[in-house]
Amino acid sequence: MRWSAGNGAVVLSLLFVLLPFAWRRLPWTSLGMVPNPGPLSVAVSHLEVAASPRSNSQHGVLASVWYPTPSSSKPTASKRKWMPGPDGFYAQGLAEHLGLPWPLKGVLLPALVGTVTMDALAGDQELLATAEKLPVVVMSHGVAGWQTLHSTICGALASYGFVVLAVEHRDGSAAIAARNNYTDIIEYQTPTDDIEFRQSQLDQRVSEVLEAFDLLKNLHEGRDLQNLLGTSIPSLEGRLDLTRVAIAGHSFGGSTAFRALMTPDQPFAAGIIIDPGMSSIRAHDRASITAPILSVHAEVFHSRANLQDMRAVLRSGTTHARNAFVVLKGTTHRDFTDVMSALPDALRRVAGHGGVPKDKFFGGVDRVIGGWLKEVMLGRQGAVAKVLPTYLVGQEPGWIIREEAAWEYLEAVLPT
Repeated sequence: MRWSAGNGAVVLSLLFVLLPFAWRRLPWTSLGMVPNPGPLSVAVSHLEVAASPRSNSQHGVLASVWYPTPSSSKPTASKRKWMPGPDGFYAQGLAEHLGLPWPLKGVLLPALVGTVTMDALAGDQELLATAEKLPVVVMSHGVAGWQTLHSTICGALASYGFVVLAVEHRDGSAAIAARNNYTDIIEYQTPTDDIEFRQSQLDQRVSEVLEAFDLLKNLHEGRDLQNLLGTSIPSLEGRLDLTRVAIAGHSFGGSTAFRALMTPDQPFAAGIIIDPGMSSIRAHDRASITAPILSVHAEVFHSRANLQDMRAVLRSGTTHARNAFVVLKGTTHRDFTDVMSALPDALRRVAGHGGVPKDKFFGGVDRVIGGWLKEVMLGRQGAVAKVLPTYLVGQEPGWIIREEAAWEYLEAVLPT
């Protein structure tokens, strides 16, 4: 057969179709999330609720909800796919944001990530019956993220008994987002003036996490809400402890959580701030924070200016006795995402992640976040508190550093 450009195009197309299947069969390149550590089975549902002037909702909420479910609940149910929405929607949006060429964007990346599943059941699963109301965490993703980018952390908390609602921000900072059941696409917006642009986005993000709390309140009160995605919303009526809701976020999501805690009359009982960027928080928006804060950081992320700015806010704007500051040695900013969880250890360093194996890393994150929530927001009583890891100061492994030693370590490793 005579070779031609047309033949080459056909062969190349076949390679990109077949490569993902061959790739997944290599044992050292298998893609799979770190399993949930807690004793409970977990389900996850996706929902979209429209904006409503009557409920003071300006933006509406697009989110995923992780929750504990009985182990006997629909045992034949399949695991939920990592990427929500229409097939290939988020994979192609992420590829577009990264500037990948068409074969990667249109075929390879969607094929690779399209079969990755979370350690959570799909479908309409029953909420675990408990004698007590369940604590809640609201999660905010960073720039170029999406609602399920932190499913490993969200699923871990749900496996201990939390209900976790992860917001998808529709301010143009997500890799791609949508409204009205994915009919109105919101593409990533490249900032022209990074600081002012991000500050305006942060305003919307804070509104979105506050609307997420209002949504949780409506779900707890049993209000009839329409899921624009066309699927059922898990029944949470009377099941949520709205006095024990934490706000958490990574990167720009950390900035979002930080700023939300500065909002007058904010509803959150605690904050988990992971690697926040401080420049997006305007000086006149920096009010005192009364809720306790857990501040968790990778070794590789901060600039000296960002670290100094954060230290000034933590030391003057919030003085809660239960505040905690933690650094994870040998880690990078991206390690807190599901990309770290899905990739095999052999490929994580190539992708720019730290040297801590993923099971060890997320085990440490689980111990730090879960143990701190146990001490600060839950106390040591109740079903959820009993199964959470214990926050043992002074008995952590050497790669987890706390308080003043953590500050000193970060300052020492920062470039001069």
